[in-house]
Amino acid sequence: MSGVHEQQVEGLKIAVNKHSHSSGAGLCQETEKASMPVIEWLHYLRSSEATGTADILLTGVQSTVIEAAGCLSLGLARSALFGMRAEIDMLLAWLYFKDHPVEWEYVQTTGEGYKLKQELIRHLEFYVLKYKERFGLLQQCKKRKEVEPYRLLSAHIHSQSAHCVPSIGALSSLVSPLSHCNECIQVQKEVTEYLNDVLFSCYADKWASLPKSIVKDTTARLTAKQRKLFFSL
Repeated sequence: MSGVHEQQVEGLKIAVNKHSHSSGAGLCQETEKASMPVIEWLHYLRSSEATGTADILLTGVQSTVIEAAGCLSLGLARSALFGMRAEIDMLLAWLYFKDHPVEWEYVQTTGEGYKLKQELIRHLEFYVLKYKERFGLLQQCKKRKEVEPYRLLSAHIHSQSAHCVPSIGALSSLVSPLSHCNECIQVQKEVTEYLNDVLFSCYADKWASLPKSIVKDTTARLTAKQRKLFFSL
């Protein structure tokens, strides 16, 4: 390894150590807090809704939450965004493949047949009774800025605008400013709310068995009129 590479790696180590020492634990904690509804959903899904098919995707969702927290604790904001989009991809895929063992086996065997997000949402809207109407009601009282945080994450991952194109020189510039990491935590909050609304729209009829905090926080966003309509559908 040349002296230049040694200097670059050493600079990266210094930047990571400085960031993680000053902000790492706090960012990790805030990411966990921002993800908590998803974590609670995962506990419920594993215990009450798992079918034995594609359950590895639930493990994958939990792993990407941990990945995002770890990346932000090191200052790797761009990598954290990749993990956040994967949360959406895998959870939506689980909602489909858990009931389609033949299709899941085909994906595992051939590497083909995986469903895109748009296909998965169409499946929910067509086959899950009341999903579309309930998700529409929750969308009316959303707290997140982005209706579809997936679009924002995809813009960063595919570098779809000048704002999203990475600009990296020295390896140390891989470590993002604290302000950027805090923005990523806000994105995680938006991803969490979006996934919560998808799942609540799917499982609202089972509200009595859902985590109490999920039911309380989600229904609190609805007006009395919206709440009555939501559960009367």
